[in-house]
Parts: sequence; C-alpha cells; structure tokens
Amino acid sequence: MDNPAIPESLAEVASLIGDGATRILMAKLAGRTFVTAQMPRKLIIWIGVERAALMVKEYGQTSIYFPNVRRHDRLTLVIALRVKGLTAGEAAEETGLTERRVYQIWAAVK
Repeated sequence: MDNPAIPESLAEVASLIGDGATRILMAKLAGRTFVTAQMPRKLIIWIGVERAALMVKEYGQTSIYFPNVRRHDRLTLVIALRVKGLTAGEAAEETGLTERRVYQIWAAVK
C-alpha cells in the first residue's frame, strides 16, 4: 500500500502534474478538500514551483477533493479477510486495527 492507485476522480490532476506529484498531494491532503489558490506556498514546498503554478493556473479557486485512499484500501482489506474466513482477531492483527474496529467494519457491510 506504499504506492496507492490514483483514483479516477484525480486522473485530470495526474495528467496535469504527473502521477508522482499527485501521489504526494494524496498523502498530504488525504480526506480533505483543497482550494489550490489558497495554498500556493504549501504546493510549492510539496510539488515544486512549476507544478504548483500549473495547478493554480488550471484550478484557481476550484475545490479539489483528495480521497483517503489508504483508509479505503484498509477497509477493503478488512472485508476481504472476512470473506477469507479469518476471525476478527486475525483480521485485526493483519491490518493493525483493533478487534472492535474490525467488528464495526464488518457490521457496516452486512
């Protein structure tokens, strides 16, 4: 899970600034909405001057949501482990979550 897939919702961003820079923003902004023009200094630090300028020019005051891909991947894994027949304790050990959280996830997908 060190190199998450770029979600379809960010494909346009990735085509503008590249996959690597998009993954950096996914890590920095996971689960948040971001307005490019309001944070140009942070963009420069995170992805460099050229890519930050491209984003500000292209998106300006437009809000961009960066989903929490790692969280989604972990939830998907917990569900898959249930399907494989693991116990909540085994799934918790495998994912680094608590048994209680594993049970909560399983209960939500019934």
